[in-house]
Amino acid sequence: MSENQSMKRVVERLFVFAGILFLSLSPWLAADQTNAPASSSAWKNILQPDSQQPFGIEKRIPWTTSRIAGSPDPPLPYVVKRVFPKLKFKEPVDWANTPSIDRLFVA
Repeated sequence: MSENQSMKRVVERLFVFAGILFLSLSPWLAADQTNAPASSSAWKNILQPDSQQPFGIEKRIPWTTSRIAGSPDPPLPYVVKRVFPKLKFKEPVDWANTPSIDRLFVA
């Protein structure tokens, strides 16, 4: 038996042991996870709030004092021109341009 095969058997046995250990401990781990949040009063308050109001907002005050005028983003550097009028994309995933020609490719 070569050294590579013996190492492979050691790794296989280690995985089998880890799997058996995980399966034997999983019922206790699952029981601890399901009972811990329910017994805590903080979790009960989070999961079942007493009121349905937003947090600390009694009345919404509209923001009318903004001095921003226009669009915050500059216009795109591309000019859209329909080259193939009968071609339609149902769900385009990606688009790319080439540095040498002024075309966009849709995938």
